[in-house]
Amino acid sequence: QTVTFADIAVAETHMKKDFMVMEADGTKTMYIVTLNGVDEPKVGVPDGLNPFTLTVAKKATMMSFPAVSDLEITVDPQMPSMNHGSAGNVNPTHASKGQYKGTLSFAMTGQWEVTFTFSRAGKMLGTVMYTFDL
Repeated sequence: QTVTFADIAVAETHMKKDFMVMEADGTKTMYIVTLNGVDEPKVGVPDGLNPFTLTVAKKATMMSFPAVSDLEITVDPQMPSMNHGSAGNVNPTHASKGQYKGTLSFAMTGQWEVTFTFSRAGKMLGTVMYTFDL
């Protein structure tokens, strides 16, 4: 069965990031990451808890991007101007089909840098960072 989609607009977004991993056999693998759920983030305590979904896939070919479900991911929000992070974050865990669910906390308004670190079996693979101006 063939499915055809017409009139679909694809927009580039700052929520898509990628990182490269050098595999044990010497090949490089590109991982594609998207962050969803923080389009209009809440700020402050206790209301500043923002559930999010991080989706991770790897580039197998130019037309194939299988979901990745075996990663450990940590989230680290930092406010560089104030030299601190925020409490209440929950590292994302795999829910289904490459989707990882977690919670992100912004303690106050200002610029935040949120770094996600990706590991497999205790080996760090890479990081991506998102910037939020709140």
